[in-house]
Amino acid sequence: MYFEPNLSKKRKNRRRGPIFNFGKMLETSNEILHQMKVTKGLYEIYDITDTPSLIGFTLKTVAYLPVILWKTKNFEEIKSKRFWYKNRDNQPVEGIMYGPKGNNPLPLIAFDSGYQRDLFSFSIVGKVIASLGYRTFSIRSKNELKGTEADDYMDAMDYLRTSYPEKDSIGKTSAIIGVSGGNIVVYRSCSSKDFVKRHSVKCAISIAPFADLAEQFMYMKKILKQQNIPDNVKGVLEEYNEYVKSLGVKSTTSDPKMFENGSPITYCKDIIVKILNIHGIKDKIVPASGSLKIHKEMKKNGKEIETILTPGEGIHGDLSKWKKELIPTIGLGASLVYAYTFFKKHLKS
Repeated sequence: MYFEPNLSKKRKNRRRGPIFNFGKMLETSNEILHQMKVTKGLYEIYDITDTPSLIGFTLKTVAYLPVILWKTKNFEEIKSKRFWYKNRDNQPVEGIMYGPKGNNPLPLIAFDSGYQRDLFSFSIVGKVIASLGYRTFSIRSKNELKGTEADDYMDAMDYLRTSYPEKDSIGKTSAIIGVSGGNIVVYRSCSSKDFVKRHSVKCAISIAPFADLAEQFMYMKKILKQQNIPDNVKGVLEEYNEYVKSLGVKSTTSDPKMFENGSPITYCKDIIVKILNIHGIKDKIVPASGSLKIHKEMKKNGKEIETILTPGEGIHGDLSKWKKELIPTIGLGASLVYAYTFFKKHLKS
């Protein structure tokens, strides 16, 4: 990260090792300090007082990251299995399941990453989750913005526990993970008392959520009008914009009910499980204010939620920078640690 090749030609017999780039390290340190100040300010604005201190955050990450790396050292050996089921509208839906070998009943985790980005696309995520001792699945739902994707996920869990050929390998407890637009699955399903009871849903993790779909829609339009947008940001927002256009949505007044049903904050007052919110403080695709608004709304209604703001852009950052730059690496490591310890505490077989 901070070492560069030594190109000096002086002293031929002298060993030429890499040179430490002090300037780049200083720049990174200043950026981390700046993000800490921004984080503190946001916590004060949204009246959030129950987040971990910097020392607690650092110690927890350092202590648990080696454990996670050891547990997932053989994650490439995890295999996936496809399945099909019919949703409540009698439409066929395809799913994919990851889990350790054998039929040991393990907790079931539904995973949705928004805009058809799921475990079909991110096999490494499914393998890592399975390596930690869970069975996890995604489905190919076509109903994300219409607000019924969560229904498809709930139907999938009903199928997996009642008709799936290997249903005996699924334990009694469940959890939900939502990323970006996939968070509607978290908030809608976790506000359904019957569903939570039927599947013994113990908790959920919400990664980089927007609070209000209409606000996110306007934010997307605003960013796409700007110049010099980072390639990764521009690519995701343009792709999502085309998806929105294909549904005939031109403005927030096109379908007010859709925007209401597709907004996580709509369901905050009815959530009945504990939620962990994780968001990159400099997220350029879904601003961190979404997580903070959800946190404040849930606290106002007496619900259990913990919010962690990590350094950098978080899950929406440039993937090519992970492992190469310190801030994205810290953000990813911290996200893994907090997700792992959260499930370890709340989701048991």
